[in-house]
Amino acid sequence: DGFVGSGGLVVEYDGTEVMRVEPGDIGVLCEGCTKAETIYYVSEFGSCSPPGSSEASSQQTPGFGTPTAPTTTAPIAPTSAPVAAAPVPAEPASTPSGATVCADMSLSLQVDDSPNDYLIVLAESDDVSNPMLSQNKFKAGEVFQASQEDVCIQSGVCYLVILFDDAGDGFTSGGLSLNVSGTEILTVGPDDVGTICMECGPTTVFWGTEFGTCSGPETTTTTAPAPTQAPTGSNCKSIEVTFVSDGTPEENSMIMFDLADLEDNNAIDNALLVGNTFEANTEYTATEASVPQCIDLDAACYTFMLFDDGKNGFVDSGSIKVVADGVTYLEKGPGDTDFTIADDDSTAYWLTSFGNCA
Repeated sequence: DGFVGSGGLVVEYDGTEVMRVEPGDIGVLCEGCTKAETIYYVSEFGSCSPPGSSEASSQQTPGFGTPTAPTTTAPIAPTSAPVAAAPVPAEPASTPSGATVCADMSLSLQVDDSPNDYLIVLAESDDVSNPMLSQNKFKAGEVFQASQEDVCIQSGVCYLVILFDDAGDGFTSGGLSLNVSGTEILTVGPDDVGTICMECGPTTVFWGTEFGTCSGPETTTTTAPAPTQAPTGSNCKSIEVTFVSDGTPEENSMIMFDLADLEDNNAIDNALLVGNTFEANTEYTATEASVPQCIDLDAACYTFMLFDDGKNGFVDSGSIKVVADGVTYLEKGPGDTDFTIADDDSTAYWLTSFGNCA
């Protein structure tokens, strides 16, 4: 989306300006980058091909000459970014006399030694794709802060704050604190376990909550917001995966994939659903809205696997249930031991396939 409201880039070489990018400048769509929405700005300078030659251009698309645009890095895996990231707040908010009143707000985020893992987003709940604040550029140990001078929190509006951790291991030091009008909205510190983001990368977890004037109780969110809804159509079927962890959640992980991707050795890269970071004795639910593509049971064969590194199934509590188009394909709980032991004896798993698997 380019520079929004502020910011920019100026490059000078030997006293001559060779590149300038300002708010409103439209970049070139990067067809060779990992994220579909990536754009870039590029300029050649120095000893380049003569003007007018087929190779000389101030902006070129990768694959049509040089240079190629570098792939950008974001803390959310490229399979499905939950929100559009901007490096800074769109525009500092102010308090016009007699008009907008901004609540006192203090946000402090101190990242640990893995600064590239984190993305912090604050937005109105009904407009997540246009966040008021979105930041994913940090240095190790840096303390990022924002206040009412940066983000205007108004009465009568429901807001969402969410922190993503791409590595899924939480803070080793530092943490997050958000306080609005003297009320602590969200606090995350070392050893706090996040909720797995089933719409994000295979290891991404998040912490989040709504606050302000929201419908219903203001509670921590259980699913990460997505900018668009899952594909729908006459052939798209419903799916619901319900997993309740037992007392040893670190032993469990899950994956759902198109069997055709397994045959092409792309099952992990193209996984439709991945989970591997859970809290003890907690229920997790994923539906077709969590899956980045249409579940067409007539066109594809889907496979779901739940792994148990303890090789002892659910002990005293916990369960797994997989339902597609109203049909239950897998349902296990305490006492069920009809799992399969992996050939290398490293784990056990339950497996089910559904769809066009003939």
